[in-house]
Amino acid sequence: YYNAKDAAVTSEVHETLLEEARERTPDGWLEEYYHTCMMPRHKFYLDMERVGFRVSEIDRERLLDKYMLLYEQVHSSTSALLGYELNVASNPQVTKCLYNDLKFPLRYARGKGPNTPYPALTADEETLVALIANHAKTNKQKQVAQNILDERKIRKTISTYILAKCDYDGRMRTSYNIVGAETDRTSTSNISAPIRPEKSMGLGFQ
Repeated sequence: YYNAKDAAVTSEVHETLLEEARERTPDGWLEEYYHTCMMPRHKFYLDMERVGFRVSEIDRERLLDKYMLLYEQVHSSTSALLGYELNVASNPQVTKCLYNDLKFPLRYARGKGPNTPYPALTADEETLVALIANHAKTNKQKQVAQNILDERKIRKTISTYILAKCDYDGRMRTSYNIVGAETDRTSTSNISAPIRPEKSMGLGFQ
C-alpha cells in the first residue's frame, strides 16, 4: 500500500508541475525543455555515478607525503614566530592570536558586532585576507596570518580530497543532483546514508 501510494503521489506531482509549466510558458517552451533537456540528463548522470573514477593509490600516497611536508613546514614556521602551538581550526585560539597577541584591529562576524547581544570575533578567510592587505604592519603579523590561511588550505586538501574514501570497489564516486541549482546547473555531494551505510564516501566532484 505504501509503495503504491508513493508512486501515485509522484505521478500526481508530475502532472501538477507540467500544468504549472504550461501556465508559465503557453508556447510550450518550458515543457519541451523539461522533456528534451532535463529528463535525458538522468541516465547520463546515473551512468557517471555508477562508473566513477579509478584511483591511483601510489599517486595518493605521493600527494599525501607532499602535503604533509607542506603542513609541517607551515605549522613549524607559525610556532617559531609565535613561540607556541596554534590550532588553526580553533576559532577561539586564532582570534586570540590575531587580536590579543598580534594586535590586529578587531573584526567581528556579520551580525555579531560589539553592540549586539552575542558579539563574536571572526578569523575566516575573508577577514585574514583583509588584515594582511590593510593592517599587517610587521613581517610577523603578515607571515602568521598568511600561514594560518595556508595551513587551513593544506589541511582541507588532505582531509577532503587526498584522504577521501573510495567506494567498495576502489573507485571514487560522487552523488549528482541534476536540479541542484536554480540556474540550471547540476550539483554534487559526498555519498552518504541511505545510499551507502556510511557517513561519507567519495567526493563532491564539482
